[in-house]
Amino acid sequence: MNNTFLGVFTGNDHFSAANPVKTAVAARLKQIVGGITEGDPKEFCYDGNRCKPENLGWRFEQWFGSPEPQEILDGGWDTQIEQVYQDAAGAEYYYRYEKDWG
Repeated sequence: MNNTFLGVFTGNDHFSAANPVKTAVAARLKQIVGGITEGDPKEFCYDGNRCKPENLGWRFEQWFGSPEPQEILDGGWDTQIEQVYQDAAGAEYYYRYEKDWG
């Protein structure tokens, strides 16, 4: 089975190799997640695989490429990490509820 498909379908990134950008995104999200305002629970789910710090890196790279990991760790990409986190939460809601019961 195609590993990319499994990654997108499950929201997990364990099907692809780790790299410095993915690692930096995960580390930075762990630092800032408490300050991120969560959206309406009727539209966002933050407790699924897609929102785990270790699973956001591939989504971040799809949107923003591969900036220097140190810039990410220094907070230069916090807005973009938050955007990816919110997108992941929206996708998690869709896959958890809307696709089956929407």
